Amino acid sequence: MSASPRLPVAVVGSCIMDFCVSVPRLPRLGENVIASGLRISHGGKGANQAVALARLGAAPRLVATVGDDDFGRSFRTILRAEGVVVDLVGTSTAPTGIGVPMILGGGENAIVVALGAAMSLRPEAVNAARREIAASAALLLQLEVPLDSAIAAMEIARAAGVEAFLNAGPIVEGAEAACRAADVLVVNETEAEALAGGTIGDGVESALEAAAALHRLGPAVVVVTLGERGAVWSAGAGLGSARGDGGVRETERGGFVPGFRVAAVDPTGAGDAFCAGLVWYRIHGAAWRPAVELANACGALAATAVGAMAALPDRAAAEALVASGESATGIVTRMPGTRSRRSVPARSSSSTLLSGSSARPKPASTMRFCAVRLSIGRISEALRPQAASRCSSADEYGSRAAPGRGGNEIQRSPDSASGSTRCRRARRCRGEHTGTIGSSWIADDTRSGCGSTP
Repeated sequence: MSASPRLPVAVVGSCIMDFCVSVPRLPRLGENVIASGLRISHGGKGANQAVALARLGAAPRLVATVGDDDFGRSFRTILRAEGVVVDLVGTSTAPTGIGVPMILGGGENAIVVALGAAMSLRPEAVNAARREIAASAALLLQLEVPLDSAIAAMEIARAAGVEAFLNAGPIVEGAEAACRAADVLVVNETEAEALAGGTIGDGVESALEAAAALHRLGPAVVVVTLGERGAVWSAGAGLGSARGDGGVRETERGGFVPGFRVAAVDPTGAGDAFCAGLVWYRIHGAAWRPAVELANACGALAATAVGAMAALPDRAAAEALVASGESATGIVTRMPGTRSRRSVPARSSSSTLLSGSSARPKPASTMRFCAVRLSIGRISEALRPQAASRCSSADEYGSRAAPGRGGNEIQRSPDSASGSTRCRRARRCRGEHTGTIGSSWIADDTRSGCGSTP
């Protein structure tokens, strides 16, 4: 694509400090695993997607809430430097949220998130951004903010005729209501399984079926990212977009778009880069298949460095990767109910195929654990982009996480004054605290010293 104007995009989401640790494997219940490294960087789905949009050439405006702390102040500095408008980023008495991505060899990860101030974004703050959302070319948001605030943003967009792209992660109770308010739904495999029911196996066929099934929730277009394999998309009855085709007419109902071969290091920000790429290319008139292909390229490139923001690509890099022809081919590319299928190609031994989400969990890699403890120090000065800071004390940030089976996030409630937790959704997790590589969990809060076991 030639040079394009910087179209405004409203992003409603979170600002989360990432404490990335490299681990040989996930810890088992009651076990401590020594990490080989710690990297502190700015992240959170909202901040990542806003920065990714800015690097692609959009003019993003972030609606978010951060803590009245060094982390929160550093976010404003970093986002401004990246070209993100931050006049609608509010301040909360709650601490800025943190995330603990655990990076395994081969570029796989699992993440625990304590949302902190991100959950202070109220519908009133969203309504205060009504004019900016209505004037945008698109709205992009996630579920790392209160559900009612996300729905309020999409209702404003709907009333103004602005297309709303919902990245429905992490899955929270009531997520279906948010999906009904979205025009375009973007989910990874574990999120699609939670919303559609059933299991997405190794074949692309089941992902196509899940994408088609998710239309029942309301979105006109559904995109399911498949990690290293690529992504599938479904546009219902051949829709060009959720509200008019913007001059682009399509005859396909959907299909599969292969991922790209890259040297994957850390996929933490890959899904956010994918979403930003999808939005950017759609608001500039790209049809769905090429938009998904370019989004795949954005996600793949974002996994080539440690830290969510470190390798978020610009448009030239994404388009160069597409032009290189390094995508996988030969995987089924049909929607359910049609014929013809081809086999999945073998993975290169010297590279990892990665798309816009974390790598697909391997059943053998499933580990049981309940909590992650990370001792870090207070950061006394604003952080530079991607710069690690030294610990100055033995304070603990973070809290317990009770992950759901297959990457389904679950809500927990306090079980005692000691801080132990119990699973509210035992039906889904079968009474166990079980997680998988490639999934995320929400921690209860950001209390210090939480380390008791349930």
